[in-house]
Amino acid sequence: LSMTQDSEGFLWIATEDGLNRFDGHSFVSFRHRRDAKPGKVLSNSYVFAVEQHPASGDLWIATDGGGVVRYSTRSGIFRAFRHDPNNAGTLASDHVRDLYIDARGIVWAATRDQGLDRIDPTSGAVAHFRHDAGDPQSIGSDELFAIAGDASGALWIGTNGGLSRVVPQTGRAETYTHNPQDPRSLAGNRVRAIHEDSSGSIWVGSERAGLSRLDRGTGSFERFLHDPADSTSLSHATVRAILEDSGRRLWVGTSRGLNLLDRDAGTFTRYQRDPADPFSLTDDHVYSLYQDAGDVLWVGTRAGGLNKWNPRSWSFGHVGPATDGQEGLRSPMVTSFAEDNLGRVWIGTLGGGLHRVDRVAC
Repeated sequence: LSMTQDSEGFLWIATEDGLNRFDGHSFVSFRHRRDAKPGKVLSNSYVFAVEQHPASGDLWIATDGGGVVRYSTRSGIFRAFRHDPNNAGTLASDHVRDLYIDARGIVWAATRDQGLDRIDPTSGAVAHFRHDAGDPQSIGSDELFAIAGDASGALWIGTNGGLSRVVPQTGRAETYTHNPQDPRSLAGNRVRAIHEDSSGSIWVGSERAGLSRLDRGTGSFERFLHDPADSTSLSHATVRAILEDSGRRLWVGTSRGLNLLDRDAGTFTRYQRDPADPFSLTDDHVYSLYQDAGDVLWVGTRAGGLNKWNPRSWSFGHVGPATDGQEGLRSPMVTSFAEDNLGRVWIGTLGGGLHRVDRVAC
């Protein structure tokens, strides 16, 4: 459901059955156990998100039923921030779907149905930000799914009532919603993923409504939708993950595979599960995307575990299998390649013959 790499190089993976630490060779799992001593285990094994605090190095963990958990990587102690119905200064809900740590070190928690919470990691004080139908500057809904920050320090909240931009210092929000009469509005109000790219554009993934790109200058959205009749359109209308990698390639995870956007053409290349190809995705339901310090792209799926891809394999550009009569390799199994004195690349495949790639044309 989520991934992050800590300052020591460990990859932490949030799943429905605990938090996992990967050192490149093996996994260590952290789960809730009823017989464990307080502070020694997670408060709940259903983990939605994990982030490392830049100052302390502690991990902050969003759980579904156990609140927000702070894990000290030095002492191995877990501290849970839970909801107490008799104390308004505690977490608004134990069901937390996402979290974000801002530049000041403040932890923001997106709850399932009780709005946005701000946690001061030093004092433990919690402040609440809720939807108010009578206040247009409140967040769009109390049902939250995603939270992200931008280069200016603003927060972006994905809700069931649209996309809200929140000023952290005041908690005041500006909300963008879908308008059926306006093709330049947000594609759908059920926002599931948010990402700011290197140009400052905000990309928004919605449930059953595709992908939107916000132009910060005009406040209008460009939509990228699924078209069953167009194999170059988004592969599915539900978008759960968005990532711009170090090569400025935009990846979009959907309920039917991974998509790579060609920004100039506005089209997508699809990467989906193929039972006959052991190097394809293990599952088409993509839930998370992350690029580590070594530039490896990690893809988290619903039922197929983790997948990884190294962009160095595209050092001379991507040439994939031919589809729908388009040019490409006749086999995805590449066994050898070499460059000649004219700069052309010759590729030998298993079962697909010999291919020549003119890199100038590519």
